[in-house]
Amino acid sequence: MGHLETPWSFTGHGMSNLLTVEETARRLGIGKSTLYRTWKELGLTPYRVGDRLRFRDTDLESWMDEQRAA
Repeated sequence: MGHLETPWSFTGHGMSNLLTVEETARRLGIGKSTLYRTWKELGLTPYRVGDRLRFRDTDLESWMDEQRAA
């Protein structure tokens, strides 16, 4: 039986494409604290791995593409 993925719990396949908060903030050109405060406003979906937040690199790339098109 497969694992259920939710925005707050990620136990499925493809964990190698999850970015840390530090990596995500660096790609966005913002600080970690700014990312923690604004991820929801930015429309990003974090995944919880243990006690840490992660962001999918594909979600981040999609968001960045949308920002360029806007």
